[in-house]
Amino acid sequence: MLQNWATFLKARLNCSISGDFPFFFNEIQDVYKPSYDDTIFHAVFSTNQNGLHGSAICSFQLDDIQKVFEGKFKEQATSTSMWLPVPSAKVPEPRPGSCSVKDTRELPDTVLNFIRKHPLMHHNVHHDNSEPAFFVKDVSFTKVVVDNEVTISHYGGKSQDYTIYYAGTSDGKVYKVSRWRNSKGQYQSKLLDILDITNEPIRAMEISRPLKTLIIATDSLIKQLPLTSTCKTYSNCVECVQDPHCGWNREEGRCSAYTQYLIQDPRGDVEGICEASMNRKKVQANFGSAVHLECPLGNKDQEVQWYHYNLDGRRRHVQAKEGKFVLTQEQGLVLIGLGEPEAGQYDCRVNHETIASYRVHVDYQRCTTPEKSGDYHKAYTEWCNEFQKYRNALQTWEEQKQQSCPPSSSVQSTSFQSNPFF
Repeated sequence: MLQNWATFLKARLNCSISGDFPFFFNEIQDVYKPSYDDTIFHAVFSTNQNGLHGSAICSFQLDDIQKVFEGKFKEQATSTSMWLPVPSAKVPEPRPGSCSVKDTRELPDTVLNFIRKHPLMHHNVHHDNSEPAFFVKDVSFTKVVVDNEVTISHYGGKSQDYTIYYAGTSDGKVYKVSRWRNSKGQYQSKLLDILDITNEPIRAMEISRPLKTLIIATDSLIKQLPLTSTCKTYSNCVECVQDPHCGWNREEGRCSAYTQYLIQDPRGDVEGICEASMNRKKVQANFGSAVHLECPLGNKDQEVQWYHYNLDGRRRHVQAKEGKFVLTQEQGLVLIGLGEPEAGQYDCRVNHETIASYRVHVDYQRCTTPEKSGDYHKAYTEWCNEFQKYRNALQTWEEQKQQSCPPSSSVQSTSFQSNPFF
């Protein structure tokens, strides 16, 4: 028995989606423990790629691990028996796995034999919430780092702590996720952004606190990004105010690194905080023409809904199948053959929040017959100017295409989309 481990015990880390039939992420990929916090550690898990594949981020309290190792042991009496907890009366003294002896060579044979047959604890170590901090389908997480030192002072002088997860993937992306406790003490989390770093697997990541940067390494490159670098990727107020690192500048209409003078709402508590500062764009269109309305999104994977308020103030959900509307790949909206029914206000909404708003006015006068010869010349001149703009834009595009895409080369575009399990 001198050649065997005398204190070895093990317990399962449970990272799973709860339910009547829990979904388990069984393969641990990386662990991160903050150097300044001895009470918690974080890990990324995945599933076997042969089945329903996905990844998750889970956090564990070290106190919970200690309680599991102080609890019941698990045993299988025979090869056909179920795994059951060992009765307390069958656990020998001194307790296996404890540090109550100075020299393990002095342990009696009963203890050594028990350890050899009962290395597994009965209870699992559960993550510190009813659900993982974040999970996603068809994505393989490889690395994780965590920033636990994000504290924001909100309205009324109340401060809120946030945990920011950065999870690297096998295809060179980094998921940025925010987690916090609500007023009831329950954890809530939100995917903030997906950073497209490279097309190689993320091999290592680290946070430099003195420099306030995220360091990312692959097989061929090392990249350093400011923790506030995501702010410039948010092209609208709604996405910006959800990131604890960022805030929306009302006057300039852009997202910047957070200061007390910018608006921010990472918890989503302040209803309509962005609509109050939104500048509704006016769009002047001719009768029978077409216009393109953009929905500026940093994260293109979000589901967008367009709504139309007509001149009578009635709202309806815009459907592409109606023939007058076309939804673009960039989540924009194209209005075709504009007439009086298509005039009014158009709102682009994500998760019940307005991202962009337009006021479309249809000009019917441009469609009437000119009364004076000068009106004919004016209309002809305007048409010529517009046509020349199109010619110049086309020529510039063709020149850029020839420079960036030589005939011998081919460019392959790959789209990536992730969805939650349930």
